[in-house]
Amino acid sequence: MDCSICSSMPFILRPPRNTICGACYEGARNVITLMNKLENDHSKGGDNKASNIPIASSPNSCKASSVFHPQPLANLTKWITSLKDIEDDLNKKISFLSGLVVTFREQIHTDIQLKPGNNGHCIPAHRALLAARSEIFKNMLDSDGCKAPPSDTITLPELNTEELESLLEFLYSGNLPSDKLEKHAYSLFVAADKYEIPYLQEFCERFLLNSLNASNALEILEISDICSNKILKETSLNFIVRNMEDIVFSARYEVFAPKNPHLGVQITRAFLVDAKSRRINGPQPHANQVGWMNDLKDKKLSFLSGLVEAFKEQIHTDIQLKPGNNGPCIPAHRVILASRSEIFKNMLDSDDCKAPVPPSHTITLPELNSEELKSLLEFLYSGTLPLDKLEKHVNSLLIAADKYGIQFLQEFCQCYLLNSLNVSNVLDVLETSEARSNKELKESAMNFIFRNMEDVVLSDQYEALAAKNPQLLMQITKGYFMNARSEKVSQALDRHESEDEELSDSDETDDDSEASEEHDDREWQMQVTTSLGRLEVQSQRIANRLDRMAGTLDRIETMLTTLVHNQQQPPPPQ
Repeated sequence: MDCSICSSMPFILRPPRNTICGACYEGARNVITLMNKLENDHSKGGDNKASNIPIASSPNSCKASSVFHPQPLANLTKWITSLKDIEDDLNKKISFLSGLVVTFREQIHTDIQLKPGNNGHCIPAHRALLAARSEIFKNMLDSDGCKAPPSDTITLPELNTEELESLLEFLYSGNLPSDKLEKHAYSLFVAADKYEIPYLQEFCERFLLNSLNASNALEILEISDICSNKILKETSLNFIVRNMEDIVFSARYEVFAPKNPHLGVQITRAFLVDAKSRRINGPQPHANQVGWMNDLKDKKLSFLSGLVEAFKEQIHTDIQLKPGNNGPCIPAHRVILASRSEIFKNMLDSDDCKAPVPPSHTITLPELNSEELKSLLEFLYSGTLPLDKLEKHVNSLLIAADKYGIQFLQEFCQCYLLNSLNVSNVLDVLETSEARSNKELKESAMNFIFRNMEDVVLSDQYEALAAKNPQLLMQITKGYFMNARSEKVSQALDRHESEDEELSDSDETDDDSEASEEHDDREWQMQVTTSLGRLEVQSQRIANRLDRMAGTLDRIETMLTTLVHNQQQPPPPQ
Protein backbone atom coordinates (compact mmCIF):
# COMPACT_ATOMS: atom_id res chain seq x y z
CA MET A 1 0.00 0.00 0.00
CA ASP A 2 1.26 3.50 -0.87
CA CYS A 3 1.99 5.63 2.21
CA SER A 4 1.54 9.38 2.54
CA ILE A 5 4.69 9.53 4.71
CA CYS A 6 7.35 7.23 3.28
CA SER A 7 6.15 7.03 -0.35
CA SER A 8 8.78 7.81 -3.00
CA MET A 9 6.19 9.43 -5.25
CA PRO A 10 6.15 13.24 -5.69
CA PHE A 11 4.18 15.02 -3.00
CA ILE A 12 1.40 16.07 -5.35
CA LEU A 13 0.82 12.47 -6.43
CA ARG A 14 0.87 10.93 -2.94
CA PRO A 15 -2.25 9.38 -1.45
CA PRO A 16 -4.36 11.32 1.11
CA ARG A 17 -2.85 12.11 4.50
CA ASN A 18 -4.87 9.47 6.30
CA THR A 19 -3.27 6.73 4.17
CA ILE A 20 -0.34 5.26 6.13
CA CYS A 21 1.62 2.01 5.90
CA GLY A 22 2.02 -0.45 8.76
CA ALA A 23 5.68 0.43 9.48
CA CYS A 24 4.99 4.18 9.79
CA TYR A 25 1.92 3.48 11.91
CA GLU A 26 3.88 1.28 14.33
CA GLY A 27 6.72 3.78 14.52
CA ALA A 28 4.38 6.67 15.31
CA ARG A 29 2.50 4.59 17.87
CA ASN A 30 5.73 3.57 19.61
CA VAL A 31 6.96 7.17 19.77
CA ILE A 32 3.64 8.35 21.23
CA THR A 33 3.66 5.49 23.75
CA LEU A 34 7.23 6.34 24.79
CA MET A 35 6.38 10.02 25.26
CA ASN A 36 3.26 9.21 27.28
CA LYS A 37 5.23 6.80 29.48
CA LEU A 38 7.94 9.36 30.19
CA GLU A 39 5.38 12.06 30.98
CA ASN A 40 3.58 9.67 33.33
CA ASP A 41 6.85 8.72 35.03
CA HIS A 42 7.69 12.40 35.44
CA SER A 43 4.29 13.12 36.99
CA LYS A 44 4.88 10.32 39.49
CA GLY A 45 8.15 11.78 40.65
CA GLY A 46 10.52 11.67 37.70
CA ASP A 47 12.23 8.46 38.79
CA ASN A 48 12.71 7.01 35.32
CA LYS A 49 16.15 6.03 34.19
CA ALA A 50 16.61 8.95 31.90
CA SER A 51 16.14 11.36 34.79
CA ASN A 52 17.84 9.27 37.41
CA ILE A 53 21.12 11.12 37.08
CA PRO A 54 21.27 14.09 39.44
CA ILE A 55 22.55 17.39 38.17
CA ALA A 56 25.74 17.00 40.16
CA SER A 57 26.62 13.69 38.57
CA SER A 58 26.48 14.77 34.94
CA PRO A 59 29.13 17.14 33.61
CA ASN A 60 26.81 18.20 30.80
CA SER A 61 23.78 18.61 33.03
CA CYS A 62 23.35 22.12 31.64
CA LYS A 63 22.58 20.51 28.26
CA ALA A 64 20.25 17.90 29.66
CA SER A 65 17.87 20.07 31.67
CA SER A 66 15.00 19.43 29.29
CA VAL A 67 15.16 15.72 30.03
CA PHE A 68 13.63 16.29 33.42
CA HIS A 69 10.61 18.06 31.87
CA PRO A 70 9.31 15.94 28.98
CA GLN A 71 7.81 18.10 26.26
CA PRO A 72 5.03 17.39 23.77
CA LEU A 73 5.68 15.36 20.68
CA ALA A 74 6.64 18.49 18.73
CA ASN A 75 9.83 18.77 20.83
CA LEU A 76 10.80 15.12 20.42
CA THR A 77 13.99 15.88 18.48
CA LYS A 78 15.24 18.25 21.17
CA TRP A 79 14.39 15.73 23.85
CA ILE A 80 16.25 12.92 22.06
CA THR A 81 19.29 15.19 21.67
CA SER A 82 19.24 15.80 25.43
CA LEU A 83 19.10 12.07 26.05
CA LYS A 84 22.09 11.61 23.77
CA ASP A 85 24.01 14.23 25.78
CA ILE A 86 23.30 12.31 29.00
CA GLU A 87 24.38 9.08 27.30
CA ASP A 88 27.65 10.72 26.25
CA ASP A 89 28.22 11.97 29.79
CA LEU A 90 27.57 8.51 31.17
CA ASN A 91 30.10 7.04 28.74
CA LYS A 92 32.70 9.64 29.78
CA LYS A 93 32.18 8.79 33.44
CA ILE A 94 32.47 5.06 32.74
CA SER A 95 35.66 5.70 30.75
CA PHE A 96 37.07 7.73 33.66
CA LEU A 97 36.30 5.01 36.21
CA SER A 98 37.56 2.26 33.88
CA GLY A 99 41.04 3.82 33.80
CA LEU A 100 42.14 1.38 36.51
CA VAL A 101 42.68 -1.29 33.89
CA VAL A 102 45.92 0.47 32.88
CA THR A 103 47.32 0.00 36.39
CA PHE A 104 46.55 -3.73 36.10
CA ARG A 105 48.13 -4.15 32.67
CA GLU A 106 51.23 -2.13 33.60
CA GLN A 107 51.37 -3.58 37.15
CA ILE A 108 51.52 -0.15 38.78
CA HIS A 109 51.80 -0.24 42.61
CA THR A 110 50.47 -3.82 42.87
CA ASP A 111 50.42 -5.33 46.36
CA ILE A 112 49.02 -8.89 46.05
CA GLN A 113 49.62 -11.96 43.85
CA LEU A 114 46.85 -14.15 42.45
CA LYS A 115 47.74 -17.71 41.48
CA PRO A 116 45.65 -19.79 39.00
CA GLY A 117 44.74 -23.40 39.61
CA ASN A 118 46.79 -24.84 36.73
CA ASN A 119 50.12 -23.92 38.38
CA GLY A 120 50.55 -21.03 35.96
CA HIS A 121 52.47 -17.87 36.77
CA CYS A 122 51.15 -15.51 39.45
CA ILE A 123 49.36 -12.33 38.36
CA PRO A 124 49.93 -9.08 40.33
CA ALA A 125 46.85 -7.14 41.44
CA HIS A 126 45.65 -4.59 44.00
CA ARG A 127 44.14 -5.48 47.36
CA ALA A 128 41.88 -2.42 47.47
CA LEU A 129 40.26 -3.24 44.14
CA LEU A 130 39.67 -6.92 44.98
CA ALA A 131 38.13 -5.93 48.33
CA ALA A 132 35.88 -3.35 46.66
CA ARG A 133 34.60 -5.74 43.99
CA SER A 134 33.87 -8.79 46.17
CA GLU A 135 32.95 -9.30 49.80
CA ILE A 136 34.54 -12.75 49.62
CA PHE A 137 37.86 -11.30 48.44
CA LYS A 138 37.63 -8.67 51.17
CA ASN A 139 37.24 -11.35 53.86
CA MET A 140 40.12 -13.37 52.38
CA LEU A 141 42.39 -10.31 52.38
CA ASP A 142 41.39 -9.39 55.92
CA SER A 143 42.44 -12.82 57.19
CA ASP A 144 45.71 -13.14 59.08
CA GLY A 145 47.31 -15.00 56.19
CA CYS A 146 47.01 -11.98 53.90
CA LYS A 147 48.20 -9.17 56.16
CA ALA A 148 51.87 -9.64 55.36
CA PRO A 149 53.79 -7.61 52.72
CA PRO A 150 52.89 -7.76 49.01
CA SER A 151 54.69 -11.07 48.47
CA ASP A 152 51.63 -12.98 49.75
CA THR A 153 49.59 -14.98 47.27
CA ILE A 154 45.93 -16.01 46.93
CA THR A 155 45.14 -19.12 44.88
CA LEU A 156 41.95 -19.39 42.80
CA PRO A 157 41.92 -23.14 42.01
CA GLU A 158 38.88 -23.16 39.70
CA LEU A 159 40.48 -20.79 37.14
CA ASN A 160 43.38 -21.32 34.75
CA THR A 161 45.75 -18.51 33.79
CA GLU A 162 43.70 -17.11 30.88
CA GLU A 163 40.47 -17.26 32.87
CA LEU A 164 42.07 -15.51 35.84
CA GLU A 165 43.45 -12.75 33.60
CA SER A 166 39.98 -12.28 32.09
CA LEU A 167 38.41 -12.14 35.55
CA LEU A 168 40.87 -9.47 36.68
CA GLU A 169 40.41 -7.45 33.49
CA PHE A 170 36.68 -7.39 34.14
CA LEU A 171 37.15 -6.39 37.79
CA TYR A 172 39.28 -3.43 36.71
CA SER A 173 37.32 -2.25 33.65
CA GLY A 174 33.77 -3.60 34.04
CA ASN A 175 33.92 -5.05 30.54
CA LEU A 176 35.50 -7.80 28.42
CA PRO A 177 36.27 -8.18 24.70
CA SER A 178 33.75 -10.45 22.99
CA ASP A 179 36.36 -13.09 22.10
CA LYS A 180 37.44 -13.52 25.74
CA LEU A 181 33.85 -13.50 26.96
CA GLU A 182 32.83 -16.16 24.44
CA LYS A 183 35.78 -18.34 25.41
CA HIS A 184 35.52 -18.05 29.21
CA ALA A 185 31.84 -17.25 29.86
CA TYR A 186 31.13 -20.50 31.74
CA SER A 187 34.14 -20.33 34.07
CA LEU A 188 33.61 -16.61 34.73
CA PHE A 189 29.95 -17.23 35.54
CA VAL A 190 30.92 -19.88 38.09
CA ALA A 191 33.61 -17.61 39.56
CA ALA A 192 31.15 -14.71 39.80
CA ASP A 193 28.76 -16.93 41.72
CA LYS A 194 31.48 -18.29 44.02
CA TYR A 195 33.07 -14.92 44.85
CA GLU A 196 29.77 -12.99 44.88
CA ILE A 197 30.36 -10.52 42.07
CA PRO A 198 26.74 -9.73 41.04
CA TYR A 199 27.55 -7.48 38.09
CA LEU A 200 29.84 -10.07 36.49
CA GLN A 201 27.19 -12.71 37.09
CA GLU A 202 24.52 -10.66 35.32
CA PHE A 203 26.98 -9.72 32.55
CA CYS A 204 27.70 -13.41 31.81
CA GLU A 205 24.04 -14.32 32.21
CA ARG A 206 23.02 -11.83 29.54
CA PHE A 207 25.70 -13.11 27.17
CA LEU A 208 24.64 -16.75 27.69
CA LEU A 209 20.96 -15.94 27.12
CA ASN A 210 21.73 -14.06 23.93
CA SER A 211 23.93 -16.86 22.61
CA LEU A 212 21.61 -19.75 23.53
CA ASN A 213 21.40 -22.35 20.73
CA ALA A 214 21.07 -26.11 20.23
CA SER A 215 24.82 -26.69 20.56
CA ASN A 216 25.26 -25.03 23.96
CA ALA A 217 21.82 -25.32 25.62
CA LEU A 218 22.80 -28.39 27.68
CA GLU A 219 26.01 -26.76 28.95
CA ILE A 220 24.10 -23.60 29.93
CA LEU A 221 21.50 -25.71 31.73
CA GLU A 222 24.25 -27.50 33.62
CA ILE A 223 25.99 -24.24 34.60
CA SER A 224 22.70 -22.65 35.70
CA ASP A 225 21.96 -25.67 37.87
CA ILE A 226 25.41 -25.49 39.51
CA CYS A 227 24.97 -21.78 40.26
CA SER A 228 21.26 -22.06 41.13
CA ASN A 229 20.37 -19.38 38.60
CA LYS A 230 16.62 -19.62 38.16
CA ILE A 231 16.22 -17.34 35.13
CA LEU A 232 19.00 -18.96 33.14
CA LYS A 233 17.81 -22.45 34.04
CA GLU A 234 14.18 -21.83 33.07
CA THR A 235 15.16 -20.19 29.79
CA SER A 236 17.57 -22.94 28.77
CA LEU A 237 15.07 -25.65 29.81
CA ASN A 238 12.31 -24.06 27.72
CA PHE A 239 14.68 -23.82 24.77
CA ILE A 240 15.55 -27.53 25.08
CA VAL A 241 11.85 -28.46 25.22
CA ARG A 242 11.11 -26.44 22.08
CA ASN A 243 14.03 -28.13 20.26
CA MET A 244 13.67 -31.54 21.94
CA GLU A 245 14.27 -33.72 18.91
CA ASP A 246 17.46 -31.98 17.76
CA ILE A 247 18.98 -31.95 21.26
CA VAL A 248 17.95 -35.37 22.64
CA PHE A 249 19.24 -37.25 19.59
CA SER A 250 22.57 -35.44 19.59
CA ALA A 251 25.90 -36.84 20.82
CA ARG A 252 26.08 -34.08 23.43
CA TYR A 253 22.97 -35.39 25.16
CA GLU A 254 24.48 -38.88 25.47
CA VAL A 255 27.41 -37.37 27.38
CA PHE A 256 25.16 -35.01 29.37
CA ALA A 257 22.52 -37.50 30.55
CA PRO A 258 24.76 -39.94 32.54
CA LYS A 259 26.56 -37.02 34.18
CA ASN A 260 23.38 -35.12 35.12
CA PRO A 261 20.55 -37.67 35.59
CA HIS A 262 18.42 -35.26 37.68
CA LEU A 263 18.52 -32.70 34.84
CA GLY A 264 17.53 -35.43 32.37
CA VAL A 265 14.44 -36.12 34.52
CA GLN A 266 13.62 -32.40 34.62
CA ILE A 267 13.91 -32.15 30.82
CA THR A 268 11.53 -35.09 30.31
CA ARG A 269 9.00 -33.72 32.79
CA ALA A 270 9.15 -30.25 31.26
CA PHE A 271 8.57 -31.74 27.81
CA LEU A 272 5.48 -33.68 28.99
CA VAL A 273 4.04 -30.62 30.76
CA ASP A 274 4.60 -28.52 27.64
CA ALA A 275 2.96 -31.17 25.40
CA LYS A 276 -0.07 -31.35 27.69
CA SER A 277 -0.36 -27.58 27.75
CA ARG A 278 -0.24 -27.46 23.96
CA ARG A 279 -3.08 -29.99 23.69
CA ILE A 280 -5.26 -27.98 26.07
CA ASN A 281 -4.41 -24.37 25.25
CA GLY A 282 -2.80 -24.62 21.84
CA PRO A 283 0.68 -23.29 20.99
CA GLN A 284 1.81 -20.49 23.28
CA PRO A 285 4.03 -17.62 22.20
CA HIS A 286 7.61 -17.98 23.39
CA ALA A 287 8.85 -15.51 25.93
CA ASN A 288 11.49 -13.09 24.76
CA GLN A 289 14.82 -14.39 26.03
CA VAL A 290 16.23 -10.94 26.66
CA GLY A 291 13.00 -9.14 27.58
CA TRP A 292 13.74 -9.29 31.32
CA MET A 293 17.06 -7.52 30.91
CA ASN A 294 17.53 -3.85 31.62
CA ASP A 295 20.32 -1.74 30.28
CA LEU A 296 23.41 -2.67 32.31
CA LYS A 297 25.07 0.70 31.93
CA ASP A 298 23.79 2.04 35.26
CA LYS A 299 24.87 -1.18 36.98
CA LYS A 300 28.27 -0.96 35.34
CA LEU A 301 28.62 2.58 36.66
CA SER A 302 27.65 1.43 40.14
CA PHE A 303 30.11 -1.48 39.89
CA LEU A 304 33.00 0.77 38.87
CA SER A 305 32.12 3.33 41.57
CA GLY A 306 32.33 0.67 44.29
CA LEU A 307 35.88 1.69 45.17
CA VAL A 308 34.53 4.66 47.11
CA GLU A 309 33.70 2.25 49.95
CA ALA A 310 37.36 1.21 50.10
CA PHE A 311 38.23 4.89 50.52
CA LYS A 312 35.58 5.65 53.15
CA GLU A 313 36.39 2.53 55.19
CA GLN A 314 40.17 2.91 54.60
CA ILE A 315 40.50 -0.65 53.31
CA HIS A 316 44.12 -1.58 52.44
CA THR A 317 45.22 2.04 52.02
CA ASP A 318 48.90 2.53 51.18
CA ILE A 319 49.51 6.31 50.98
CA GLN A 320 48.71 9.42 53.04
CA LEU A 321 47.56 12.73 51.55
CA LYS A 322 48.10 15.87 53.59
CA PRO A 323 46.06 19.07 53.07
CA GLY A 324 47.62 22.52 53.00
CA ASN A 325 45.94 23.79 56.17
CA ASN A 326 47.88 21.35 58.41
CA GLY A 327 44.78 19.22 58.84
CA PRO A 328 44.88 15.46 59.48
CA CYS A 329 46.30 13.21 56.78
CA ILE A 330 43.78 11.26 54.68
CA PRO A 331 44.56 7.62 53.74
CA ALA A 332 44.17 6.67 50.08
CA HIS A 333 45.31 4.12 47.48
CA ARG A 334 48.25 4.60 45.17
CA VAL A 335 46.54 2.69 42.39
CA ILE A 336 43.57 5.12 42.33
CA LEU A 337 45.78 8.21 42.31
CA ALA A 338 48.04 6.79 39.60
CA SER A 339 45.12 5.75 37.37
CA ARG A 340 43.30 9.09 37.64
CA SER A 341 46.21 11.48 37.08
CA GLU A 342 49.53 11.29 35.26
CA ILE A 343 50.87 13.91 37.68
CA PHE A 344 50.03 11.74 40.70
CA LYS A 345 51.55 8.73 38.93
CA ASN A 346 54.86 10.56 38.44
CA MET A 347 54.80 11.74 42.05
CA LEU A 348 54.24 8.18 43.30
CA ASP A 349 56.98 6.84 41.04
CA SER A 350 59.52 9.20 42.61
CA ASP A 351 62.14 7.80 44.98
CA ASP A 352 60.47 9.39 48.00
CA CYS A 353 57.40 7.15 47.61
CA LYS A 354 59.14 3.79 47.05
CA ALA A 355 60.00 2.81 50.61
CA PRO A 356 59.06 -0.66 51.87
CA VAL A 357 56.28 0.58 54.19
CA PRO A 358 54.15 2.71 51.85
CA PRO A 359 51.42 3.89 54.27
CA SER A 360 53.98 5.90 56.26
CA HIS A 361 54.70 8.11 53.25
CA THR A 362 52.82 11.32 52.66
CA ILE A 363 52.06 13.58 49.71
CA THR A 364 51.09 17.17 50.47
CA LEU A 365 48.55 19.07 48.35
CA PRO A 366 49.10 22.65 49.57
CA GLU A 367 46.31 24.28 47.56
CA LEU A 368 43.52 22.23 49.24
CA ASN A 369 42.20 22.26 52.78
CA SER A 370 40.88 19.13 54.50
CA GLU A 371 37.30 19.33 53.18
CA GLU A 372 38.42 20.14 49.65
CA LEU A 373 40.91 17.25 49.68
CA LYS A 374 38.21 14.83 50.87
CA SER A 375 35.91 16.02 48.08
CA LEU A 376 38.69 15.58 45.50
CA LEU A 377 39.35 12.02 46.66
CA GLU A 378 35.66 11.16 46.70
CA PHE A 379 35.42 12.26 43.08
CA LEU A 380 38.52 10.28 42.09
CA TYR A 381 36.98 7.13 43.59
CA SER A 382 33.35 7.55 42.47
CA GLY A 383 33.38 9.90 39.48
CA THR A 384 30.73 12.17 41.07
CA LEU A 385 30.05 14.47 44.01
CA PRO A 386 26.98 15.40 46.06
CA LEU A 387 25.57 18.74 45.00
CA ASP A 388 26.29 20.48 48.32
CA LYS A 389 30.00 19.56 48.20
CA LEU A 390 30.30 20.51 44.55
CA GLU A 391 28.67 23.89 45.15
CA LYS A 392 30.95 24.60 48.11
CA HIS A 393 34.30 23.51 46.63
CA VAL A 394 33.85 23.85 42.86
CA ASN A 395 36.43 26.63 42.40
CA SER A 396 39.17 24.89 44.39
CA LEU A 397 38.40 21.56 42.68
CA LEU A 398 38.65 23.20 39.26
CA ILE A 399 42.07 24.59 40.17
CA ALA A 400 43.20 21.18 41.45
CA ALA A 401 41.87 19.43 38.33
CA ASP A 402 43.87 21.79 36.14
CA LYS A 403 47.02 21.46 38.22
CA TYR A 404 47.00 17.65 38.42
CA GLY A 405 45.69 17.02 34.90
CA ILE A 406 42.33 15.43 35.81
CA GLN A 407 40.38 16.29 32.65
CA PHE A 408 37.08 14.69 33.60
CA LEU A 409 36.94 16.62 36.88
CA GLN A 410 37.80 19.80 34.97
CA GLU A 411 34.88 19.29 32.55
CA PHE A 412 32.61 18.34 35.44
CA CYS A 413 33.34 21.54 37.42
CA GLN A 414 33.31 23.75 34.33
CA CYS A 415 29.87 22.63 33.23
CA TYR A 416 28.51 23.05 36.75
CA LEU A 417 29.82 26.64 36.83
CA LEU A 418 28.35 27.40 33.39
CA ASN A 419 25.00 26.06 34.53
CA SER A 420 24.97 27.97 37.83
CA LEU A 421 26.21 31.43 36.78
CA ASN A 422 24.53 34.28 38.68
CA VAL A 423 25.29 37.83 39.78
CA SER A 424 26.75 36.74 43.10
CA ASN A 425 29.30 34.22 41.74
CA VAL A 426 30.10 35.37 38.21
CA LEU A 427 33.11 37.47 39.30
CA ASP A 428 34.57 34.52 41.22
CA VAL A 429 34.09 32.32 38.16
CA LEU A 430 35.73 34.96 35.98
CA GLU A 431 38.69 35.20 38.34
CA THR A 432 39.09 31.41 38.42
CA SER A 433 38.93 31.15 34.63
CA GLU A 434 41.53 33.91 34.31
CA ALA A 435 43.86 32.16 36.75
CA ARG A 436 43.55 28.80 34.94
CA SER A 437 43.51 30.28 31.37
CA ASN A 438 40.14 28.66 30.70
CA LYS A 439 38.94 30.46 27.58
CA GLU A 440 35.46 28.96 27.32
CA LEU A 441 34.61 29.64 30.97
CA LYS A 442 35.98 33.18 30.76
CA GLU A 443 33.94 34.02 27.64
CA SER A 444 30.74 32.72 29.25
CA ALA A 445 31.37 34.70 32.45
CA MET A 446 32.15 37.87 30.47
CA ASN A 447 28.99 37.55 28.36
CA PHE A 448 26.92 37.07 31.51
CA ILE A 449 28.48 40.21 33.05
CA PHE A 450 27.76 42.26 29.91
CA ARG A 451 24.10 41.15 29.97
CA ASN A 452 23.80 42.03 33.68
CA MET A 453 26.29 44.90 33.86
CA GLU A 454 24.30 47.17 36.17
CA ASP A 455 23.63 44.49 38.80
CA VAL A 456 27.24 43.28 38.73
CA VAL A 457 28.82 46.76 38.94
CA LEU A 458 26.63 47.77 41.90
CA SER A 459 27.54 44.63 43.89
CA ASP A 460 30.07 44.43 46.72
CA GLN A 461 31.97 41.71 44.88
CA TYR A 462 32.76 44.18 42.12
CA GLU A 463 34.45 46.56 44.57
CA ALA A 464 36.48 43.69 46.02
CA LEU A 465 37.54 42.59 42.53
CA ALA A 466 38.56 46.19 41.66
CA ALA A 467 40.86 46.31 44.67
CA LYS A 468 42.26 42.81 44.16
CA ASN A 469 42.51 42.55 40.38
CA PRO A 470 42.33 45.93 38.59
CA GLN A 471 43.67 44.35 35.39
CA LEU A 472 40.63 42.09 35.16
CA LEU A 473 38.39 45.08 35.95
CA MET A 474 39.89 46.92 32.99
CA GLN A 475 39.14 43.90 30.75
CA ILE A 476 35.50 43.97 31.88
CA THR A 477 35.17 47.71 31.17
CA LYS A 478 36.83 47.52 27.75
CA GLY A 479 34.91 44.41 26.85
CA TYR A 480 31.60 45.99 27.86
CA PHE A 481 32.14 49.07 25.65
CA MET A 482 33.38 46.96 22.78
CA ASN A 483 30.36 44.74 23.17
CA ALA A 484 28.06 47.80 23.28
CA ARG A 485 29.74 49.21 20.17
CA SER A 486 29.41 45.94 18.31
CA GLU A 487 25.75 45.79 19.30
CA LYS A 488 25.20 49.33 17.93
CA VAL A 489 26.95 48.40 14.70
CA SER A 490 24.89 45.23 14.54
CA GLN A 491 21.68 47.21 15.13
CA ALA A 492 22.70 49.72 12.42
CA LEU A 493 23.38 46.88 10.03
CA ASP A 494 20.05 45.34 10.92
CA ARG A 495 18.30 48.65 10.25
CA HIS A 496 20.16 49.00 6.97
CA GLU A 497 19.21 45.47 5.99
CA SER A 498 15.63 46.19 7.03
CA GLU A 499 15.54 49.33 4.87
CA ASP A 500 17.05 47.39 1.97
CA GLU A 501 14.41 44.75 2.44
CA GLU A 502 11.68 47.42 2.47
CA LEU A 503 13.09 49.00 -0.69
CA SER A 504 13.34 45.59 -2.23
CA ASP A 505 9.77 44.89 -1.21
CA SER A 506 8.62 48.22 -2.68
CA ASP A 507 10.52 47.47 -5.91
CA GLU A 508 8.91 44.10 -6.00
CA THR A 509 5.54 45.79 -5.37
CA ASP A 510 6.15 48.21 -8.27
CA ASP A 511 7.20 45.34 -10.47
CA ASP A 512 4.12 43.49 -9.41
CA SER A 513 1.89 46.50 -10.16
CA GLU A 514 3.51 46.97 -13.60
CA ALA A 515 3.09 43.30 -14.30
CA SER A 516 -0.53 43.56 -13.15
CA GLU A 517 -1.15 46.53 -15.48
CA GLU A 518 0.41 44.67 -18.39
CA HIS A 519 -1.77 41.72 -17.57
CA ASP A 520 -4.88 43.96 -17.46
CA ASP A 521 -3.95 45.51 -20.84
CA ARG A 522 -3.56 42.11 -22.43
CA GLU A 523 -6.81 40.99 -20.92
CA TRP A 524 -8.61 44.13 -22.20
CA GLN A 525 -7.15 43.63 -25.66
CA MET A 526 -8.37 40.05 -25.66
CA GLN A 527 -11.82 41.19 -24.58
CA VAL A 528 -11.95 43.85 -27.34
CA THR A 529 -10.79 41.37 -29.96
CA THR A 530 -13.44 38.90 -28.83
CA SER A 531 -16.14 41.57 -28.93
CA LEU A 532 -15.12 42.68 -32.43
CA GLY A 533 -15.24 39.08 -33.58
CA ARG A 534 -18.73 38.70 -32.19
CA LEU A 535 -19.87 41.98 -33.83
CA GLU A 536 -18.46 40.84 -37.16
CA VAL A 537 -20.37 37.56 -36.93
CA GLN A 538 -23.56 39.37 -35.97
CA SER A 539 -23.08 41.86 -38.85
CA GLN A 540 -22.63 39.00 -41.26
CA ARG A 541 -25.83 37.41 -40.00
CA ILE A 542 -27.72 40.72 -40.42
CA ALA A 543 -26.34 41.15 -43.96
CA ASN A 544 -27.49 37.64 -44.84
CA ARG A 545 -30.94 38.39 -43.46
CA LEU A 546 -31.08 41.67 -45.44
CA ASP A 547 -30.10 39.80 -48.57
CA ARG A 548 -32.90 37.29 -48.01
CA MET A 549 -35.37 40.12 -47.35
CA ALA A 550 -34.26 41.91 -50.58
CA GLY A 551 -34.89 38.73 -52.57
CA THR A 552 -38.32 38.42 -51.01
CA LEU A 553 -39.13 42.06 -51.85
CA ASP A 554 -38.01 41.47 -55.46
CA ARG A 555 -40.38 38.52 -55.75
CA ILE A 556 -43.23 40.55 -54.25
CA GLU A 557 -42.49 43.41 -56.66
CA THR A 558 -42.55 41.00 -59.62
CA MET A 559 -45.87 39.57 -58.50
CA LEU A 560 -47.40 43.06 -58.11
CA THR A 561 -46.12 44.14 -61.52
CA THR A 562 -47.70 41.08 -63.15
CA LEU A 563 -50.98 41.71 -61.38
CA VAL A 564 -51.15 45.38 -62.48
CA HIS A 565 -50.29 44.44 -66.01
CA ASN A 566 -53.11 41.93 -66.14
CA GLN A 567 -55.64 44.47 -64.89
CA GLN A 568 -54.68 47.05 -67.55
CA GLN A 569 -55.36 44.71 -70.52
CA PRO A 570 -58.92 44.91 -72.16
CA PRO A 571 -61.23 42.05 -71.50
CA PRO A 572 -61.61 39.53 -74.32
CA PRO A 573 -64.57 39.99 -76.75
CA GLN A 574 -67.75 38.27 -75.94
